[in-house]
Amino acid sequence: EMEDWAIIVDLMHKCKKVVIVTEALYYYFYRDDSTMNKKFKECDLKLEDIFIRNLQLVDKYFPSLHNQAKTNLTANYFYVLDKMIKSKEVKNYKTEFNEIVSKLKKESLFILINSKHRVIRKLSFIILLMSSELYIKLTNM
Repeated sequence: EMEDWAIIVDLMHKCKKVVIVTEALYYYFYRDDSTMNKKFKECDLKLEDIFIRNLQLVDKYFPSLHNQAKTNLTANYFYVLDKMIKSKEVKNYKTEFNEIVSKLKKESLFILINSKHRVIRKLSFIILLMSSELYIKLTNM
């Protein structure tokens, strides 16, 4: 869940040893009522602060993880946009929507060449670059 992101970098910084395991040892179970599936709320816009802070901490303490932290930030922008769209809240948050789109556009090259963003995300991003309206229609499908 999203609350994990608020503490993960702080926890890693306090660890004496971190081991990375690439094998999937647990699985997420997505519930219909989880925070990931709830309707957009204004507080979702504040998630950016967590990811920006994490990026700053990663750059300070774990610079080799910069690209992953930046991927998390850009993925959060998509998460908030898509949640806003699916909740039919774009018209109520048009300024915020456009600000997020603008931030994503500034990261175009990073998003498109980043191996961590899936191909479907890259294709949807290209559509967003061409037309916000088309992106909204496709996200609602």
